[in-house]
Amino acid sequence: DVAFPNGPDAFRDAVRDVLAKLPPTCDLCYLYLYPDHWPRPPKTAPPVDTIPAPRTWCLLAYLVTRRGAATLLALLRDQAHVYAPVDCLVADWADRGLLSLRCADADFF
Repeated sequence: DVAFPNGPDAFRDAVRDVLAKLPPTCDLCYLYLYPDHWPRPPKTAPPVDTIPAPRTWCLLAYLVTRRGAATLLALLRDQAHVYAPVDCLVADWADRGLLSLRCADADFF
């Protein structure tokens, strides 16, 4: 997959930047996606920003906001909303407007 040319601390710094820039309406933010799922190819160019998340079904690295945790718990408690693996559910719930998703801008690598 993608190498981290600035070392492991670059990812830690990127997470800090993402947290500082998330809009208050964000429920979940993908920190990493499979390379072919990124809206554009990763490259090294901090600082990190977030962009609307593309549709993906892989929860590889992500953060959940407090608002998102409450929303996810409510959705998971309602059996009518639970019909697939959680990574697929997150994508479907976002498509249905039940979750607000962002992703770290691919430029942060």
